[in-house]
Amino acid sequence: MAINLPSMTASKRSEVERLLLSYPVFRRTYRNDRVAFVHDCIQWREGEGPAFYQDEILGLVDVNERVAVYGPRGLGKTAISAWCIRHWALTRDGEDWKNIQTASVWRQLESFLWPEIAKWSRSLDWRKVGRSPFNETDELMNERLRLKTGEAFPVASKPENAATIEGAHADCLFYVFDESKIIVPVIWDSIEGAFASPGERRVMAVSTPGDTDTRFHDICMRKPGYEGWRVVHVTKADCLKAGRMRQSWADERKKQWTEQSAIYQNQVEGHFASTQESGIISLAHVEQAIERWYERQERAAKEMVIQVGADIARFGDDQSCTALRRESNFVDPLRYASMEDTMQTAGRLAWSSLPLPAESAAPLLPEF
Repeated sequence: MAINLPSMTASKRSEVERLLLSYPVFRRTYRNDRVAFVHDCIQWREGEGPAFYQDEILGLVDVNERVAVYGPRGLGKTAISAWCIRHWALTRDGEDWKNIQTASVWRQLESFLWPEIAKWSRSLDWRKVGRSPFNETDELMNERLRLKTGEAFPVASKPENAATIEGAHADCLFYVFDESKIIVPVIWDSIEGAFASPGERRVMAVSTPGDTDTRFHDICMRKPGYEGWRVVHVTKADCLKAGRMRQSWADERKKQWTEQSAIYQNQVEGHFASTQESGIISLAHVEQAIERWYERQERAAKEMVIQVGADIARFGDDQSCTALRRESNFVDPLRYASMEDTMQTAGRLAWSSLPLPAESAAPLLPEF
């Protein structure tokens, strides 16, 4: 867009000239210094800042093409990803660049990573960056960041999307694998073509650990063929030292799950632990099933209710139970009502049986 400097006031013209000058300076200064970018260009509240191990990880991304990070819950993995994505976009703007994110499940990208990107974008010191804040109309959108010469966007970790990831082309390519522990092998393989071509290439994979029969485990253990990865293991002790984990939480989970359980080792200690020997169904498969249920529930909430089933209570302490079936045959979680006479129940069911969109029907069948 052309800028007509003569038509501006003197103070406004001076500000625009300063921004036009300082943005290229910012890109040169912070291009390969993510640690300085996070410390200098984020408006931290007093006493806050990245943890010592986050600084280490940011520095490793500066000098390594492939970085893998694993550790317990609460270490700040998604924040690291958000910082690196914004850094890549702002320091490569003006060049041919792309950033592609994927994760074990789409919900991780939609509900966690992209809200984190938006949150940290609001905390940037834009005067130090040398440009105006992201325009939320055509730059920073719900799940896409599009600047002058490149864009950042998510791709679901499904085998059928491998070609989309493989087909990405740019002089500067950066892949972020968030919650990488159950990303399917074909997605990992799809990025290798980019590394075969000339240009600037980076990939960062972050996750809590999971089962030992995954590609992410093989990378973190530096098995043959993965020696090119720089691996960082953030420990429980690191998180406690940095104030990112409460000791009381760790102690409670030890009592709840027992120290030898795979879930405790994965989530609290940050170690890989196989669940194959301790159960018929692995923890990884259970986690995948839970995430699929969440995704389907979120999709179904946007669909119309097409059928209502009810078990009516008439006497005593019983509760009336209602189930809504939606267009995709997804059944909502059961809803219960107490202390309601049969006429009230009948009226509620009569209204809710209409094929209204979920947002219209929801008030007619409140949670009890």
